[in-house]
Amino acid sequence: MDAIKKYIFVKVVHSKENNLKLKKKKYAVVLLCSAILGTFVNTVSALETSNPKSKISNLEELQSEENVSDKTSESSKDTVTPSEQNESPESDGDEGGTKQNKTDQTVSSDHQEKSNIEIDENDEQMNHKMGTYAKGYGLSDVSGRPMLRAEGVPTIYSNDKSLPSRDVVDIASWQSWMTQNDFNLLKQQGIKAICVKITEGTSYKNPYAANQIKMAKNAGLIVSVYHYSRFSSNAGAISEANFFAKTANELGLSKGTLMVNDAEDGDMQPKKVDLTITCNTFAEQLKNNGFKNVLHYASASWVGVGNVPLEYDKMGGINNFWIAQYDYAKPSSSNLKWRDKGGAWQYSSNMILAGGSKSEFLDVSIDYKGRFTGAIANTAMTYDSHVEGIGWQGYTTDNTIGGTTGSGKRLEAFRISYDSSLGSGGISYASSVKGQGWQNEVTTGNISGTIGQSKPLEALKIRLTGAVANKYDIYYRVHSSNIGWLGWAKNGEAAGTGNSDTKIEAYQVHIVPKGSIAPGATLNAYVDRTKIMITEESHVSTFGWQPKVFDAMQSGTTGQSKAVEAIKLGFTKATPVEGNISIQSHIAGVGWEQGWKTNGQQSGTTGQSKAIEAIRVQLTGKISEQYDIYYRVHSQNYGWLGWAKNGENAGTQGLSLRIEAYEIRVVEKGGDAPAGTNQSSFVKGEPVPAYSYTSHVQGIGWMPSVVNLGVSGTTGQSRRIEAIQINNPMLEYRTHLAEIGWTSWTSKNNQVSGTTGQSRSAQALSIRLKPQYIDKFDVYYRAHSASQGWLGWTKNGADAGTKGYNLQMEVYQIRILPKNSGLSPTLSTAFKAK
Repeated sequence: MDAIKKYIFVKVVHSKENNLKLKKKKYAVVLLCSAILGTFVNTVSALETSNPKSKISNLEELQSEENVSDKTSESSKDTVTPSEQNESPESDGDEGGTKQNKTDQTVSSDHQEKSNIEIDENDEQMNHKMGTYAKGYGLSDVSGRPMLRAEGVPTIYSNDKSLPSRDVVDIASWQSWMTQNDFNLLKQQGIKAICVKITEGTSYKNPYAANQIKMAKNAGLIVSVYHYSRFSSNAGAISEANFFAKTANELGLSKGTLMVNDAEDGDMQPKKVDLTITCNTFAEQLKNNGFKNVLHYASASWVGVGNVPLEYDKMGGINNFWIAQYDYAKPSSSNLKWRDKGGAWQYSSNMILAGGSKSEFLDVSIDYKGRFTGAIANTAMTYDSHVEGIGWQGYTTDNTIGGTTGSGKRLEAFRISYDSSLGSGGISYASSVKGQGWQNEVTTGNISGTIGQSKPLEALKIRLTGAVANKYDIYYRVHSSNIGWLGWAKNGEAAGTGNSDTKIEAYQVHIVPKGSIAPGATLNAYVDRTKIMITEESHVSTFGWQPKVFDAMQSGTTGQSKAVEAIKLGFTKATPVEGNISIQSHIAGVGWEQGWKTNGQQSGTTGQSKAIEAIRVQLTGKISEQYDIYYRVHSQNYGWLGWAKNGENAGTQGLSLRIEAYEIRVVEKGGDAPAGTNQSSFVKGEPVPAYSYTSHVQGIGWMPSVVNLGVSGTTGQSRRIEAIQINNPMLEYRTHLAEIGWTSWTSKNNQVSGTTGQSRSAQALSIRLKPQYIDKFDVYYRAHSASQGWLGWTKNGADAGTKGYNLQMEVYQIRILPKNSGLSPTLSTAFKAK
């Protein structure tokens, strides 16, 4: 019976074929086997139980004609996309074009005829999309089962500058429609790099890869490539790596090319040890083939430390990962996920190339560490570390960790190699050795530090020399005992500690194109005995205790909807302090804690799923006479609030909003407050009921709903908003329509204001609170009008947009705040009429 179950699971439930005839045959097999085993439902249920690694609802997969993925990266030819040419104004039901009817297919028949390329059925079944099986981070359906796809990811456009940096677009055979002009447009609109799928398994090759790579290079885009992995053993990993490398050689790719392991397939035996080991084997075999620049792609839910499929701490660090995690709201340049916890972030699979030859979806990513946009830097430099009790570790590549963490072993010496592939010149570096001070600077290949003297390094300096220094910056940071990771220094600055009883245990070095953003926080790259250092530890929901950070660094997360549940504050052991640091937290369902928690004591709770909503922090004793302590929090829905000081409240009370992150700064008494907004640090009032809103847009239909401060509509596309809906029972709203004028105020929640199917633009809107809510809340909103751009914010029933100019409204935003919150946007001219 178990054998029959396994047969059904492998041959039917997990089949990648979507041919309708084959699917009907599968149904027949399932029903026949079900008659033998019992009911059909019990069979499927048994299959799910018998294969716990599968996180796919087998019953749903068999019942549905849709094969949707958690993060579909390459648009299916059957994807409903926002194209004016083939979609009537009333075809609104697909939420911005995310519905899919088939798995990844080959190119259309007319394109095959033109290109004279044949793809047989087996190749078609092998051609998976990046993101097909990767699971969404913490996503589940109503029954608690992991979802195959994050529904409702909004449509975005390649020329929208409000997005996070649009660094990388990844493509495969599904983008066979792209022309040279399309690649040129990507370059013109700010995209820097293209990642092309070239292989899958041990037999499939993307037949369009050579031409796609050629066109990308012609456009001035940096090219990397990826392989859709299917291996479930070390032997399989070696075979696939050899196939990937052989194909890359056939395509004429240089050995410095970034090679991506797309690790997500449901058949890869995603057990934490197995998949970590096999992916390492895959990467090592690529290096044996001469391709040393390897990156792993995976969903956020697969990556972590401990009980996860891919343990980044055993795979060269988190910077060796390209993380896929999509937002239900439109991504924003001020909301950067995985900023310090990943090499790159794929933030959307629903980007349309503005002005392109087709309105089909592309994936887009931000490249945090220069892995895509400065790829050759990752093989130009390597470094070796001499560690207490270990000796020389062996050379490691750019942006990986040299030395050790968590073992208390001192770094005694290091040496750096440079191959001149970035340009003529070299690297010079120096060490500060305990008891000796700064040594003389040495050059490429020489040893800095000491061997056989048991003396730890305390600080180091690294710089580029010659022509390469004009094109690139070199960043580096150190992990010091009693402190942890310090900030990033660059181009010859000191990194580490001075006049302090600490030692370097590990370090990291990274070369990036000149002027690129730093790999992480740059404050406190070098500290000495006179520097007061606050240590911060946060317990984050579902993540647990996070690594220790220091004042001026962020603790917690942003953009991941995770609550800070507990906090520990203290001082580094490197600096003697006369006095204490204390914290008190306001806990959901509890209120303010009784008493203060001092010098490393836990404030908040663990294991109770109770979020911290506000904090107070203060210094006591002699240190309070010398320093002021500032702090601010990142609050759910509000983002970063203003700075509080010396025991004042920071966060919210009575609004049921979690703290997601916080920052602390220590400033000499009477010194300037940290730079930032002047908004309130604390908001108290009645909770704002949840709300969302959407727009019916020309040629697209109803857009995915957005929430608090989300942007509804489109920019840069000259598409009119024709109608709006707001889902909040407190509000009434109306629109000003072309050739009609103002509509009546809505009378019920989620009512449509405007028209659909009439090609009529909305030109302005007004939103107001119902009488019973006026004393409790304010509603703010603004409109983006054609040729005018964003007009100013207004509130509480005033008009926003234009009248008499025949200008269509294209975008609008809404924000509801408690009365007198101190967070209101600045009001300015919101309405123009003649």
